[in-house]
Amino acid sequence: MTRVLKLATLCIMFCFCLEAQQKTITIWVHGTMPNLIVPKFAKKSFFHLDHGLVPIASYNDKDQLYKIAKALTKSCSKQFDIDHYYTFGWSGKLCFTERKKAAQELYQNIVFLQESYKTTYGDLPYIRIITHSHGGNVVLNLAKVKKQDDSLTIDELILLACPVQEKTKHLIADDCFNKVYSFYSGGDTIQILDPQGLYPKSKTKKLFSDRTFDHHVKLRQSQVKINGRSLMHIEFLWTNFLKYLPALCQEIDHFYRIIVPSQITYEKILDVRSKDDQVYMRRKLKPA
Repeated sequence: MTRVLKLATLCIMFCFCLEAQQKTITIWVHGTMPNLIVPKFAKKSFFHLDHGLVPIASYNDKDQLYKIAKALTKSCSKQFDIDHYYTFGWSGKLCFTERKKAAQELYQNIVFLQESYKTTYGDLPYIRIITHSHGGNVVLNLAKVKKQDDSLTIDELILLACPVQEKTKHLIADDCFNKVYSFYSGGDTIQILDPQGLYPKSKTKKLFSDRTFDHHVKLRQSQVKINGRSLMHIEFLWTNFLKYLPALCQEIDHFYRIIVPSQITYEKILDVRSKDDQVYMRRKLKPA
């Protein structure tokens, strides 16, 4: 009888181990919403979004955010699972306060989602967040709004064309971020156009935003091009670019595995060649 009980216990433990599997969730966070200049027809599809943390399945297949999710899952289904893909909608106002307010809501949503996944799948999820523009500063503010004793972990943070600002640029070093990717374009004027120096109570001497973050061991940063051409700000939202995002991350990871970041004396440029669907690393000497 004892042997039967032991065997039954082992079977139960084995089944539990099979069920307790870590899921990877992806959360897309949009940037500032150009409400004053975007026509109504574009808002209904390209800029349509639901407020809060929402499963991508709730979107129409004609919505741009749904097309982005499909492009990512098609390019790498192992990394991007459509069944565990979410969007986070916030006001999109060009304001420090609004971005911090959005971070507080995002934090609460992520904590709830984590517990839900732990209950359902027996383990906390691997969390990847992809942001466009000021959506990046919303997510960086998680480091400010999280509870001090909270072990919140964002396993991957991918920043696309994020305006680098004095109030948030240092937050990439926070323990809640395991790995941070930052992709930018030398031809993207909107990324640096936000006048951080003119914000109320701003203490920075810099008038406009920057393109790049200061070096940090967890940061993977590179300029990106397609067929040798710099991207415009809105092109970071196009599926023709985003379908290469997994390859861009893979290439920059490979680069940082073989190069000591502190010894880099040149600017990194990842160039996508659409003809053969390949990503090439180019190097450009930094000015002295």
